[in-house]
Amino acid sequence: MNVISKNEVEGVAKVYIADLIDGLIEFVDVEPEMKGDCVRKWVIILSTQIGCPVKCLICDAGHEYVRDLTAKEMLSEIEYIVSSRRFDTAKINKFKIQFARMGEPALNDCVIEALDELYKLHPNVIPCVSTIAPEGRDKWFENLLHIKEHYNDFQLQFSIMSTDEIKRDEIIRYPKKSFKWINEYGARFAAKSKRKPVLNFPLNSEFSIDPEILREEFDPEKFILKLTPVNPTDTAKKYRMYQDSSLQSIDTALSSIAEGLNKSGFEVIISIGDLNENIALSNCGQSVLKLLDKGLYA
Repeated sequence: MNVISKNEVEGVAKVYIADLIDGLIEFVDVEPEMKGDCVRKWVIILSTQIGCPVKCLICDAGHEYVRDLTAKEMLSEIEYIVSSRRFDTAKINKFKIQFARMGEPALNDCVIEALDELYKLHPNVIPCVSTIAPEGRDKWFENLLHIKEHYNDFQLQFSIMSTDEIKRDEIIRYPKKSFKWINEYGARFAAKSKRKPVLNFPLNSEFSIDPEILREEFDPEKFILKLTPVNPTDTAKKYRMYQDSSLQSIDTALSSIAEGLNKSGFEVIISIGDLNENIALSNCGQSVLKLLDKGLYA
């Protein structure tokens, strides 16, 4: 793994940028949560593609798409960070690997191959796959149901963006599965899982999340909702999807939305995170795009 650059905010995250000859990827080491000398929680976030073909309007990874990463390349991202920390991962209470950085995991068959190897390397790992549920990938999703049986815990997240289908298509400019399909697949996933699949909604004042539509389309017994603010990527700013607000105002706005959704029967998680992550450029595609913009790589 030829790491050529690193962005770091101490106590928050380290973002590594690697040169794969035909393009750049980024992967993230989130600062571990410690209790004394013990690691309570550690999260590593991977790239699954060089760039991304989906080109969501809130994500910097879509500036280009080169190719899928191989399973070996994805596992190398993990091992690079694990070797730098030198933790005994078997002793970590919650060791989480997120396939959620640059790229759409469900468009890469090698993600399944990587997952088939990952539990052998780190038996207690909790994989997290974040996807828009692209159309035409039914075999991939069937394989995911099979492969998750190797793990004691597994997290699946669908990036929904909006309950307004027109707005959803505007933000996610790629063919994707219907709400009906996501609901049916999510129910199958939840039936043999420790945790419910997550429906993720990055929100600003323009995004729509209608409790009535959610109740019509999704079973609150099978899904958890996650509300997050839109991150300050260059792409989100370009398309006026990002709105600069204080932490207090963001929390107030999301809490108000969450209250209405709770009344509709959904469990809701508010995930704001440390705003210093924006300084580390740890949002999807940010670090690579900034490096390219500076003309330091061609």
